[in-house]
Amino acid sequence: MIEQMTVTLTCRFKLELSKDQKQQFLDIATAYTNAVNYVLEQNLKDKSTNVKKLHKLYYSTIREKFCLPAQIAINVNRDVSAMYKTLWAQFKELKRRKPDSKAVKKFWDKPPKRKSLIVKYTYNRTASFKKINGEWHASPHFKVESNGSR
Repeated sequence: MIEQMTVTLTCRFKLELSKDQKQQFLDIATAYTNAVNYVLEQNLKDKSTNVKKLHKLYYSTIREKFCLPAQIAINVNRDVSAMYKTLWAQFKELKRRKPDSKAVKKFWDKPPKRKSLIVKYTYNRTASFKKINGEWHASPHFKVESNGSR
């Protein structure tokens, strides 16, 4: 039997955008970062890494409160899950090395916080890319008004 392997491709682009397009991307990045921080804070009690559980608990709130498109709201929960998985690994390593330290006792006192404006787009769901006359063009599949509404 041949084993299948999944490959994830991550691309970074420098986009030349109009003023309106820049504002649109900035609005969605700000809303995304705020949504991630909201879920990180709300999830501090459970510290869940289960994407399905996070989706059930926070998806509707993310869509309503932060006016994010559906796929981007799903990506928020995926990001939060990944962040908590990393934190759990760091916590377990710290606890293994220094079991009685203050750092272990205070590790979960404050929720983690994302500071950078990073948005995870999903190819052909939230954005697509076309090569026109030798240049790549990005097209978002949503429109966000400056006030945060879709």
